[in-house]
Amino acid sequence: MQKTGKWLCAGALGVAVLAAVAVVGMPMFWKSLFLVSAALILLAGIARVAENNPRLLIATLALLALTRPLQSFNVRSEAPPAPQSSGAHQFTSDWATMHYDLWNKTLKELKDKPGIHALEIGSYEGRSAIWFLENILTDPSSSVTCVDIFNGSFEAVFDKNMAPFAGKVKKIKARSQDALKTIGAETYDFIYIDGSHRAKDVFIDAALSWELLKPGGILINQR
Repeated sequence: MQKTGKWLCAGALGVAVLAAVAVVGMPMFWKSLFLVSAALILLAGIARVAENNPRLLIATLALLALTRPLQSFNVRSEAPPAPQSSGAHQFTSDWATMHYDLWNKTLKELKDKPGIHALEIGSYEGRSAIWFLENILTDPSSSVTCVDIFNGSFEAVFDKNMAPFAGKVKKIKARSQDALKTIGAETYDFIYIDGSHRAKDVFIDAALSWELLKPGGILINQR
């Protein structure tokens, strides 16, 4: 009975640790590690409880049931945003809106100024580029260069969304590590990096982009 109680406590502790990780929003690797560890502890505890004390088994199952809302909430917070449309623009997801306030604060000194040129690495359907065009690059002489591999159906969505901004958008269909080497130094007032999220690719994009910034320019890295 005493050993069974210890296993149950260990299982409860594992669930508590997992809950703490979910709340503080640690990286997915650590969440997965804690999830597997907690699951193993709980399975071992359930086996012991079932063997020695059916009442404690019921309590353990009740504890698991109570953790389900927390797990569901965590999954929803990390799932891709739902498809949306914005006026004449069409999007299948929204990874940009959450950053609008930060972009406003970071780029406010460039807002509405003439001759502001931006580079975006990783444009997908163009939601972030449209925000830059409508909120920062508002002068007719300002522009954005969008670099993306544009593979798949989202290229057609990007082209359609960019149509109203003809003359202010330059599209480069290529790998960023190839495209950035063809651009002259000190070309852009700000650069937004949101391409590949692999650590190596992010590092290379940032290193290559640095030379393309004008003195005093702004580099925003999504990851």
